[in-house]
Amino acid sequence: MSVTLFKEFVVGMTDYIAKHNANYGAIETNLNYILGVLTGQSSGELAVPLGLREILDRKGIIGVGSYDFSEGTLQGPSYNLAVAAGAYWSGTTFLSKTGSSNVSMAGKTTGAWYLYLDASGTPAVSSTVQNNTIRSFDYNATTHAVSNKQIYTGVTVLFDGDDYADMLTSAAKSKTFTKVADRLEEIEAGQDVFSGYYAQDLPHSGLTFGYKAGKVRNDSTITDTPAGQVSLTNNATNYVEVNPADGTVSANTTGFTSGRIPLYQVATSGGSISTVADKRTPAIAGTGGGGG
Repeated sequence: MSVTLFKEFVVGMTDYIAKHNANYGAIETNLNYILGVLTGQSSGELAVPLGLREILDRKGIIGVGSYDFSEGTLQGPSYNLAVAAGAYWSGTTFLSKTGSSNVSMAGKTTGAWYLYLDASGTPAVSSTVQNNTIRSFDYNATTHAVSNKQIYTGVTVLFDGDDYADMLTSAAKSKTFTKVADRLEEIEAGQDVFSGYYAQDLPHSGLTFGYKAGKVRNDSTITDTPAGQVSLTNNATNYVEVNPADGTVSANTTGFTSGRIPLYQVATSGGSISTVADKRTPAIAGTGGGGG
């Protein structure tokens, strides 16, 4: 975008007033455009500085709810697809729409359809992929049902303020955090209660399976198990488990034993361990336990 003004004024010109007015008109138009973009009044494109391009390093909708719409049956006669407001970064251009939009599916055929953005950031649909395509969906012209909504291939979801705010609230615990780091710390602390129990003590050696210390509960009795190892059977599937009655870890090739707590399912071949499937559950931390 460039602005061209008349600058070659000379003595004796008779149309200098008109030229001044044209200059002022061009300046006013472009200043209003810049003001609209900077204050969010314009829904069109915004050139993003190089520094911000390093942050927005891939194309995507900004916020998981950007330009979203609901699946289900559309209502006639217009069969409008109600598309939410949104923002999108193409990799070079920022597009946005501050209000919701109705995109009519009346007269559209059955098949795959694509939601894309025009140069002003307004959503539209096409049966073929267009520039700035952001979502895809299936449409049934007989039932007017929208289904199989997906974010289009190559488009990611870029973080916005709403996404960040959602990360600070735990509905499961009815708790709000002030920092994402605080929530992550609490999650990790909760996992550590049981995730370290009977963890693999790497590296294993041949058919010897090493495990770290753990705790098990049998009714009101909690038993500590020291770190140790069990011998596995070669060329077989081994089931490593712990007895909650006494904390003993053992392995067999027939399956997990009723009343014992599964730890690992381990496949062996050629005198060594080939695969390990972790079968531990939070019950190991003392929230369950069988008889003994």
